[in-house]
Amino acid sequence: MIVNKKIVYLFLSMIFLDHIGWCGDNVPILTTEPTLLIPQKINLINWQPVLLRMLQSVFFFDNIERDSVLLVNMVKNKTDGILQASKITNILINYIVENTRKYNVIDMGVLYSVYRELGMLPEDNRNSYSFSMKIANYLKANYILYGIAYGDASKPSLELQLISVKTGEILRVVNSSV
Repeated sequence: MIVNKKIVYLFLSMIFLDHIGWCGDNVPILTTEPTLLIPQKINLINWQPVLLRMLQSVFFFDNIERDSVLLVNMVKNKTDGILQASKITNILINYIVENTRKYNVIDMGVLYSVYRELGMLPEDNRNSYSFSMKIANYLKANYILYGIAYGDASKPSLELQLISVKTGEILRVVNSSV
């Protein structure tokens, strides 16, 4: 009788352990081997032609007064993946500085230092339209170039908005996709 009780006990224990994942096919869950997390793939997109086409396609900066200060805000990533927002923003700043000498563009280093002072990262999701207005007012900018990337991260769409800091009015909008 004692042998039968031990067999029943072992049998019930195996069923119980199998149901909680400690036995059978679920054993690898308890492995001590390290788990390798594979990061999401970053698609390297050549943004120069896309951005140049966007800025040349319309008279984007006609409304900006001479000697005004322009803040090119960090491009906001609303895609379904990883995007090189700082690279896109740097290209925008460089194109604007190289191709127009009418106004002053706030340097990326200055923008980064303001973000640090405010305890945020430029790629932070809290980087909203209203936050961009606060930064522009803080830096005494007259205009903001606000960029939003959206859609599929491998072939994103990009929207640029030229905004008056004084009125909050969106003066120009241009869209393009990769």
